[in-house]
Amino acid sequence: MIEGHGDDAYKYKAIKINFSSNVYNHVDHSGLYQYLSRQMESIRTYPEPEPYSLEKVLAERFCLLSEEVCVTNGATEAIYLIAQTFRSQISAILMPTFSEYADACRLHGH
Repeated sequence: MIEGHGDDAYKYKAIKINFSSNVYNHVDHSGLYQYLSRQMESIRTYPEPEPYSLEKVLAERFCLLSEEVCVTNGATEAIYLIAQTFRSQISAILMPTFSEYADACRLHGH
């Protein structure tokens, strides 16, 4: 990342609720914690190195070829992969927006 990715709410102690990201921590997670603790036996190994099984299931569900499905580790990875796919093309980034759009385009010569 060229300019960085993250949240700077830690700089501002007066902020009670931060809407600058999709992370909202004013929720009771006790049910989630209980569920996850019951799943410990099934999550004791590393996952597949590539998400081939998930891509296959998604492709079948949406009547696609598995080669037409790309599972990423989140939106940021997807943004960089799209910018890489269209390397050296002309792009316009309307501001203000998520800084990763411009960073990914600069990195890949847009």
